[in-house]
Amino acid sequence: FAPSFPIEAITEMLAYGSNDTCQKHLTTLGITLIDESSSGVSIDCKASRAIFEKK
Repeated sequence: FAPSFPIEAITEMLAYGSNDTCQKHLTTLGITLIDESSSGVSIDCKASRAIFEKK
């Protein structure tokens, strides 16, 4: 199980100027984003964790 994480939290924690700027940067890093109708855009942690796992 790996929950999703709201992009608003990342934007605030890392002091991005906007959610759009944060989203664009995360996308360039290969992070998988999902659009959840109830809470907006979130990081799909399960789909994105492969980026951080060592091969």
